[in-house]
Amino acid sequence: MNKKIIFSVVVSVVLIYFLMSMISLEDLRDSVLKLSLPYVLLALGFYLLSYIFRSLRFLVFLKNDMSFRDIFPIVCIHNVMNYLIPARLGELSYFYLLKRKKIEFGKSVASFAVVRFFDLLVVSIIFFVSLIFMKNVPESFNGIVPIVAVLVGLLLIFILISPLLYRYFSSKLNSKRLFVKKLKEIYDALLVIKSKSVLFSLFLFSVLIWFSLYSLMYVLLLDLGIQFSLWQAIIVISFPLIISALPINGIGGYGTTEVAWLIPFLAFGLSKEIAIANGFVIHTFQFALVLLFGLVGYLLYKFKK
Repeated sequence: MNKKIIFSVVVSVVLIYFLMSMISLEDLRDSVLKLSLPYVLLALGFYLLSYIFRSLRFLVFLKNDMSFRDIFPIVCIHNVMNYLIPARLGELSYFYLLKRKKIEFGKSVASFAVVRFFDLLVVSIIFFVSLIFMKNVPESFNGIVPIVAVLVGLLLIFILISPLLYRYFSSKLNSKRLFVKKLKEIYDALLVIKSKSVLFSLFLFSVLIWFSLYSLMYVLLLDLGIQFSLWQAIIVISFPLIISALPINGIGGYGTTEVAWLIPFLAFGLSKEIAIANGFVIHTFQFALVLLFGLVGYLLYKFKK
């Protein structure tokens, strides 16, 4: 078994055992019973929107090769694979599914790299702005502000200098070796982002995706009776979203995600029992949605095939 998978699973098991030892089943039951149908349906709606916007964002690259009906099931399957396969190795499912649709290697890699870049950019900007506008920032967060500011700055600089990087490296990619040819495919596919309208579309869809995901989490926080200001809620929600992108998650992201909820919950004054129980409930609800959309995506994929 892959060492990354073994490490991720071990980390998850240890963290789950540690967290569950600090709460009771009654704490979990009380949190679950707080969920109400109207809020659950609203959260489901926001999650559906995030999948729609993800599909439209991929089509910025793939619109000449695929339709929305083609890419939507792939987005659903790709996302559930990311949850089920530890250490982010589920990302590979995206390339496999596009290859089966006869999409060029360069386009699949370029589209994936660019959307992940914009995910990082948008979440970093949201997190940074929230830290600036939030009143009474916990002292434990003070060191985060300059780190996020530097990250946002570096990402913006990369966008500005990327045309220069392309012109420099494209002149070097004339070798007939397979590796260099594949690299040139990726660079050629990236040419699409030279257009300002394409860059705007990618940024806009990224903002809409993360607006949907933040709204989903915020609705669940409200339903669980957790009263935060808007800026506090954004900070709290950002932690599990950022942690989920790291290659340390076990099956379903359990353990690491709950710790990512626990840290900001404790910083804003929640008891550890409420923090851990609510973290498990929110995560499990989202995981159930991922499985649901994964099943829908699989059925659509097989039916269309």
